[in-house]
Amino acid sequence: IIQSGSRIEAVVNVSGESDSTIQSVTAEGDALSWNGTVWTGTVTIDSDGFVNVTAVDNAYNNDTDSGTTYTVDDTPPGIADFVSNATYDYTRSDRLLEFEANATDTHLRNVRVRNSTSGNWIAMDAVGGTYYGINTTPAGLGCSEDNSRVTCTLNASAVDEADNLNYTTYDITIDDIAPDVENVSINDTVVRPN
Repeated sequence: IIQSGSRIEAVVNVSGESDSTIQSVTAEGDALSWNGTVWTGTVTIDSDGFVNVTAVDNAYNNDTDSGTTYTVDDTPPGIADFVSNATYDYTRSDRLLEFEANATDTHLRNVRVRNSTSGNWIAMDAVGGTYYGINTTPAGLGCSEDNSRVTCTLNASAVDEADNLNYTTYDITIDDIAPDVENVSINDTVVRPN
């Protein structure tokens, strides 16, 4: 599985002739070099799904092989619905939460969330269907008490086998500051129940 236009290393064995009788070997139209054992080189992949190899000898006889196949995938994975179970998206930095995202792709490799402070990516686990999740605190994702009463933006990404990438964000407000209770007073009025 590869993106069209990618560069790959091709290794080709041409049998039936010695290296001195071969004039050229190409893969995907790019010339390969003889290394003493096989023909090698870096080639650019097109989108037809086949590695097209042609060998030409000194008498201009040629043979073409398209037996090596690949899958072209230029479509990024889908990723959405990145949420947590924080009430109204407000929470303390030390509260254990469930973060989830919905990711879809035929060739999905991983789903991750990025620590907003360190920049490190943390794997999310499959939790059912197309949903991936992680149980952690906001502080564990870089949203700490240093960010009290401010919004912390988290990124979740989905990457497929061809290295196509897509991401989504989730905003959560961290509030580790207790409310202030001031000016409490009572009066001498008595309230009697009926």
